[in-house]
Amino acid sequence: MNFQKIIQFIKYHNAFTIAVVLVFVFSASVFASPAIREATFGKTIVEQNGIDNSALLSVDLDNFNFGIRINDVSKDEENYYVDYTYESLAIKDNVWQRITRAETMTIPKSVLRGKDLGLYVTEELGEIVDSELAYLKDVQERQKQRGQTFVQETTQYTGMIGLVLDSSTKALSGYEPVIKVVERDPVAYIEATPPENNEGEGEGEGEENSEQDAIVIYYYDGDGDGYGYYANMQSNCPQPEGYVANKEDCNDLVVNINPGITEICDDGLDNDCDEKIDANDEDCQAEFPESPELTCDATHLDLCLAEADCVNVQGYWYNEICNSEIKGCTDIVALNYNLAATVDDGTCEYLEPELPDDNAVDTTTPSVEPEPILGCMDATAMNYNAEATEDNGSCEYAVMGCTDTEALNYNLEANTDDGTCEYNIYGCMDIVALNYDLSAIVDDGTCEYPEPELLDDNAVDTTTPSVD
Repeated sequence: MNFQKIIQFIKYHNAFTIAVVLVFVFSASVFASPAIREATFGKTIVEQNGIDNSALLSVDLDNFNFGIRINDVSKDEENYYVDYTYESLAIKDNVWQRITRAETMTIPKSVLRGKDLGLYVTEELGEIVDSELAYLKDVQERQKQRGQTFVQETTQYTGMIGLVLDSSTKALSGYEPVIKVVERDPVAYIEATPPENNEGEGEGEGEENSEQDAIVIYYYDGDGDGYGYYANMQSNCPQPEGYVANKEDCNDLVVNINPGITEICDDGLDNDCDEKIDANDEDCQAEFPESPELTCDATHLDLCLAEADCVNVQGYWYNEICNSEIKGCTDIVALNYNLAATVDDGTCEYLEPELPDDNAVDTTTPSVEPEPILGCMDATAMNYNAEATEDNGSCEYAVMGCTDTEALNYNLEANTDDGTCEYNIYGCMDIVALNYDLSAIVDDGTCEYPEPELLDDNAVDTTTPSVD
C-alpha cells in the first residue's frame, strides 16, 4: 500500500522526479572529484571562486594615472636597457586591484641612428600607456555588460554522512553549507564598530535588530601599513587576521604609500593617497612657494616698458629700451673718454695747449709720404698683389687650354692647363691584322698577319666543282 502511494506521488509530482535526477547527476559530478569527495566525508576545503570586479567597474580610466617611473638605465655594446615601473589594474587574490608592474625595455643601439635616447624612451613609454589603457577600457566595458561580481568563498565541510533530516525544519542538523556568496550590499554594512542598541525598544527586539544590522566589514591590509584597500573586504566577527577597519589605502602593495605618508615631490606617485601627485599636492606647494611677481626696478630694467618708468628707477631710455645709467666722460676727444658711459658727469680731462716759443728751433722731422707699392690690384688676376697701393698695369689673367707641347692640341697662348691635352696613340691600324688597334691614330708598323697555308700536290681536292 505504501509503495503504491509512492508511485502515485512520483507520477503526479514532476518536480520530485527532476529533483531526484539532479541529485544523481550532482552526486556523480561531485564524487568524480577527489577533492569534493573528501570534503563530503569531512575534509576542510579553503578556496575562492569568482572574481570581485568592484574596483575595475568604479575606476575612472580617463583620469587614471599610471605613474611610470624610470628606475635605472644601463647599456652594453649592442643595447640600452631601461628599467621602469608603473601602476595598473590586475586580478590579485581573485580581486581586481591596483598593482605595480616592473619591466625592462631593451633598445638596440642600431635603432636610434642618431636619435635622442630620452625622446625615444618617452615615445615608447607613451605607446605602452596607450596600449595598457586600451586594454583596461576594453575589459571594463565587457565587465560592465556582465554586471558586478563577487568572490565566492568555500568554507569547511562538516560532512553529510550520518546526518539525519529534520522533518519539521527540513534541514540537516549540524550541516554547514560548503559554498557561501560573500554579500557586498553596502546598505547592510557598517564600518569599524557595531551600532549601539536603540533606547526605548524592547530588550529582545533591540538585540535582534542589532545583530541583523550591525554587520562589521574589514578591509585587507596587504602591505601591513595599517591601511586597508577598499576592493578587498570581508564581513566577519571577530576581525579577520590581516584586515583592518579602514579602506584608506590607494596602493596595498607598497608599505610607503598610504594616507599617513608625506607626499614625495619628485617621484611621480600619489604617496599620501589624496589623488594629488608631486607639485599638485599641498605638501609640495609648501616647499615650493610661488615666486613674487616681478616689476620694473633697478634690477629688472627689461620690465620697464615706458620712458617715465625707466627714468624713475634711474635708467637710461634709448631706442625704446631702458638701459642702465652709466655716468662718465662722454667726450671722445677727452683723455678719460668712457665708451660705456651713457650720462656725462662733467669729469672729462683734456691736454693743456702748448704756447709757441718764438726763439724755439723746430726740431720736428718733416713728414715724408711713403713710396707707392706698384703691382696688380685686380683680385681676379693671376698675379694679384694684395699689398700693392698703385696698379701698374701688370695684371695677368688665366688662359685655359692644353699647355703640353707634346700634345696634338697644344695651345701656345694658354698659361693654365685645363686637362684637355690629346696625344698620338700608336698601334696597328690595319683592320685585317691580328693585332688591329681600333683606338690607334698613328700606325707604328707592328701589324701581324696569319701565315699562309701551302698546298700539297698529292692532296685530293675535295671541294665541289662549281656548276654553271
